[in-house]
Amino acid sequence: MGAYRVLLEAYPGTGDAEGADRALERLRKVRPGPVAEVAAAWVHRERGWREDAEATVYDAAARAATPAERAAALSRAGDLAWERGEAETALARYEGALRAEPEHDGAAAGRARALAGLGRSEEALTAWARARAAAPRPGYAVESGELLLALGRSAEAADHFALARHQAAALARDGVRQEPVLGRLEADHGDPAEAVRLLTEEHRRHPGPAASGALGWALHKAGRSAEALPRLRAAVKDGPNTARPAYHLGMVHLALGERGAARRQLTRALRLAPQFSPLHAERARRELAALGEPAWGPPPA
Repeated sequence: MGAYRVLLEAYPGTGDAEGADRALERLRKVRPGPVAEVAAAWVHRERGWREDAEATVYDAAARAATPAERAAALSRAGDLAWERGEAETALARYEGALRAEPEHDGAAAGRARALAGLGRSEEALTAWARARAAAPRPGYAVESGELLLALGRSAEAADHFALARHQAAALARDGVRQEPVLGRLEADHGDPAEAVRLLTEEHRRHPGPAASGALGWALHKAGRSAEALPRLRAAVKDGPNTARPAYHLGMVHLALGERGAARRQLTRALRLAPQFSPLHAERARRELAALGEPAWGPPPA
């Protein structure tokens, strides 16, 4: 049953809608009820059906028969609220999930993001420690490291990035591929050329919006912004309507001197979720301020 839930989260990012539908149908036969509906909500979210996702996940929370089912539904409700830029609502949902299941690592991680977004940085760091203790996911170490970096604590951030690499290596030895999280880490905090290598392989295996966007960002960070542009455009067009792909696309437009397009995408990212990242949201605001307002006068003769 757990394998089906993992597959349902993975399929949409690959662009394999039919595979996601088959996995969801099997899960509904094996475990009908809230478990399947939480998974279905994430499929809806990946397809851009946000209202359907929200309705489904709140129905799953209402129908939950066990603390684990309630925690799973509320954690997903928190994820949806966070992506809408509603940090207070997200925090309430995550805390509800943790009251139902104190060791739910997804809710602990979501709570950490929401606290960071609300400016409660020390509480967020404590929450990240809780998430890392619940599950040794390298992505959690990357995100907590980025919060430390945003706070100017670069030495501690480097320790977290080293932990992420160590955890990724351990998972890889057990056969759990870690190219997406390692690619993100190398693109932003390590060797962008290595990120391109990792994410090219990931895109070859799973050529969907998520992999396309990740590879596009790595190409940009490696100084190959012109190659990055079509990949990031595809990620924004075909993937879920979230802030980070819009931010990445905006930064690529900026690197290519396309100021109007950069302004549109950076504005879009901050409208979707003003605190989508402790590092990158602030960078988006700085770049928008530097771009200034668009010129509305007549074009030059």
